[in-house]
Amino acid sequence: MESDEQQGGAAAAAPDPGAAYREAVRSVMDHAGWHWPKHLLLDPSKGPRFLGSVEELLHELQLGTHMDEVLVLPNGAELLGQRQRLDPRMQQVIGGADNPPAATAYEALERLSKTGMLEELRGKVSYRSEPSERYEDRASGSPGLATQFEALKEECPPEMRHTAYVSEIRRLKPRHCASPERPEARRWRKSSLSRTMRERAHELGLDGRDMLYWDDYSEGTFIGGDQAGYKIHVDCVQTSNLGTIYSGHKMLAIWQYPQASLDVLEDHLDTHFVPPLTPAQERSLESACKVVLAPPGSVYLFSGCNAHAVVNVGWTSPPAQPGDPPLMPSVCLSSYEALCGLSPAHARAMVHTHDPQVHAKSCWMDNDEDLEDFEEDVAFNVANLERRLTNGQVARGEAAQQAAAQAVSLVRAENAEVAELMR
Repeated sequence: MESDEQQGGAAAAAPDPGAAYREAVRSVMDHAGWHWPKHLLLDPSKGPRFLGSVEELLHELQLGTHMDEVLVLPNGAELLGQRQRLDPRMQQVIGGADNPPAATAYEALERLSKTGMLEELRGKVSYRSEPSERYEDRASGSPGLATQFEALKEECPPEMRHTAYVSEIRRLKPRHCASPERPEARRWRKSSLSRTMRERAHELGLDGRDMLYWDDYSEGTFIGGDQAGYKIHVDCVQTSNLGTIYSGHKMLAIWQYPQASLDVLEDHLDTHFVPPLTPAQERSLESACKVVLAPPGSVYLFSGCNAHAVVNVGWTSPPAQPGDPPLMPSVCLSSYEALCGLSPAHARAMVHTHDPQVHAKSCWMDNDEDLEDFEEDVAFNVANLERRLTNGQVARGEAAQQAAAQAVSLVRAENAEVAELMR
């Protein structure tokens, strides 16, 4: 049997994922230029919490609490078998053995236009009109990406095309999916992936019906080049985001929920934290609870209740060993799904969507009908979860069953509208 000293020595010799992460951050950002202050990106207290396995990720999705944190599963896309789930035409955006990745979202749209895929997709195309601009302009036209790309060509100054960002990409028309955990009437989705993360989780033993909410119907894909990003905001629905990065790096800052999030939105709502940062933006980044650079191939998880700002670092990973390809420009292409597990912290945040005490009114859904649709979805899910509990169908052990019972009770007690819809 090992002595305490031997065990301590073994622990000391174990690799430190945080140290390896900070070394990778330094390597990439020394090459790309430090879009945000170096000391923040290298501060251990502001770094991600690393997950060590797919099973650990599944546990966190259903039972864990990640409020005010960013969780990262390195190489998660490969570990989950999701790397090849992009449409082959979308795969052309991130390149392959014979062609380099697109460097900007504008170039990505050009490639997709040539395949005809833009005719099948909707999303939001934005850009900045000049380098010092902190607010975005939106390309005019219908939700269809083909129309918006034509508008982008006319409206965006050529020297600013590198700032183009395409968000919430999904199919214009839903497609049927044969997911066994979905009711027959709900076997449709607009995801551009051939298999969503919810569907993969089901294959691995985590049934989406044993969660309070999991939206892969309207899963979104995001594409942006280096220094293109998404404005600071909180999500209109207070759920969590499960993201997969297929290429490039995603730099993410989050602020504590709820008060720090409300405060930073008061000062910076809808502005882009892109270089060069203003003095006020630098001060606000100092108050962020996490500042994270998620690498290509990783899967990450954070709460959309936390105010968050995103900037892409549009480069591939540095060579792992001599002879590997050097860093090259690459769009950051990622996808996400919105979900809510059984943790009381996340359940409570979700049912208090549109509560001005914790959710910035400026980030609420645009109309009451959208809120009613969301409440109907939650009521359907929670009532179904309640039935599964009664019938002994909730899987993954006693801890999941107890958490599910507590979550159902919490929703019933704290959201009268959802409780009424469950009758």
